[in-house]
Amino acid sequence: MASLERRITRATSGGATPATEATEVAPGPTTQEIDDLVADQGGNMASKLADLQKRVEEERAYFNTMKEALEVFRGSHGDNYNAYPEALQDFARKQAQIQEKSRHKSVRTQGTQLTVIAYESASRRLNGCYPIGLL
Repeated sequence: MASLERRITRATSGGATPATEATEVAPGPTTQEIDDLVADQGGNMASKLADLQKRVEEERAYFNTMKEALEVFRGSHGDNYNAYPEALQDFARKQAQIQEKSRHKSVRTQGTQLTVIAYESASRRLNGCYPIGLL
């Protein structure tokens, strides 16, 4: 009887005495069911990983193809994107944007490094940490 749960319910009519009703607790999954579930999920994960790797390879092949086509068209048409096929125009513009963002990041990083060097130098001067030859 340890697996039974007792619940007291009240009747809707006035004066009725409470009655107890026994309900069984649903059994949990068996170890075999758990093992099967884990095995299924493991198979799903392997399948998902294989699909993802295939997609990455397809994207890489597309990127390399577009990059080669872009080099060919740049050689014959320069940076005049209007002469390129539409898909290649989009790719070229995106690549130009990525390169521009990369340049801005590198300039900001270099500027930050110079600022840190200047700050450290000023801090040393204020704290009296001069090399002997500079006094």
